[in-house]
Amino acid sequence: MNQVVCKVSKERLYSNNGPESNLFGLEPTFGCCLANMHQGWPKLVSHLWMANKDGGLIAFSYAPCDIKMKNVEIHVRTDYPFDDQISITITALKSGRFPIDLSIPEWADGASVNINGDKPEPAKAGTFYRITRRWAGSTEIGLALPMKVRTERRFNDSIVFKRGPLLFALEMGQEWRKLRDKKPTADWEVHPATPWNYAIVARPNAMKVDTREVARSPFSPTSPAIRLHAKGRRVESWELVKNAADAPPKSPVRSSEPVEEITLIPYGSAKLRVTEFPVLLEQ
Repeated sequence: MNQVVCKVSKERLYSNNGPESNLFGLEPTFGCCLANMHQGWPKLVSHLWMANKDGGLIAFSYAPCDIKMKNVEIHVRTDYPFDDQISITITALKSGRFPIDLSIPEWADGASVNINGDKPEPAKAGTFYRITRRWAGSTEIGLALPMKVRTERRFNDSIVFKRGPLLFALEMGQEWRKLRDKKPTADWEVHPATPWNYAIVARPNAMKVDTREVARSPFSPTSPAIRLHAKGRRVESWELVKNAADAPPKSPVRSSEPVEEITLIPYGSAKLRVTEFPVLLEQ
């Protein structure tokens, strides 16, 4: 979860990987990663919607997509997982009665569903919201999944921050060092260019949420759609051990260093990251 440097290292915490396994490159070590990791995105897309046992459809997750079936077309427009509003258009090419189940994530307290702009109906978090009706022509479904900042406790009572389905990590400066050309790409080391060893103020209501337009590359490290702004202090005793971040010191942590504003970005946007933070003892 905490990965603050990626470099060649013979001394490392990992017991079954080689000294170059932490590099950024096409294939520093395992060919299985090169062959398999990129399959996540098309497999996600192909499993956004599925059939249910009652002759209808299930929305398992949400992303912009178009589905064309024999008698039904579905168009989803949304900036989820960065935004909480999802617009679903169901167009029945042939009228018929069947159910549609909408997944309501367990974190989405206060979720609601409206049909054709009618009064929103509450949808219970951690369930599927079923709509059963005779579908004819086009029907507009609006789904709202409120995204509150929330926390979870981890090892040594460290803390992680989530918003909606996204986990967040410290925004860190990066120094990329090319190790060698390896056509058609290269192998790179990545070193931290800014401090990383912060204890953080753990109250979600102490955080400011900054939202922006989703970039062409949604998980861009330079223009993330969401930033969380928090307060923290450096913890000088928290250092590298065998070229990796040591375990977070046991919370709560005292620090006499100055209070700083730190920024968290989506985990998927962070090449280097601190995700599990020690909790700062507020004085």
